[in-house]
Amino acid sequence: MSKLTTIGAIALVFALPLAVTAQAPPAGAPAASPVPDKGGVQMEIKQSEVPATKGRRPVLKPVPSPDTAAKDAEAVTAELQQRNQRRAEILRDQTQPKIRAPWNDRDITGGIQTRNLGGALGR
Repeated sequence: MSKLTTIGAIALVFALPLAVTAQAPPAGAPAASPVPDKGGVQMEIKQSEVPATKGRRPVLKPVPSPDTAAKDAEAVTAELQQRNQRRAEILRDQTQPKIRAPWNDRDITGGIQTRNLGGALGR
């Protein structure tokens, strides 16, 4: 029985807003004017909808001088060369084989462990 009551309460909560919105506005309130449908979202602006500029010119970015452009290009190429040199150094360091100490050789450490194991076991 409690499940039916719970389901009924939930249905009432969801149905109440639908019933309220379906009612007509009161007699004293002005009726809402319907919004004309223009066939969806407007995707382009017509020339008549563009505001007039009133004698203002469009804003343009200044064109850099050739000297400035040449300096910037030289700076960028120098930075790229430095990056390439750093990458080459890193790769060289990573690809060189590591020099191991002779006392860390596998045969020596294995022999020491075998000798110590024999001493621990009393052989």
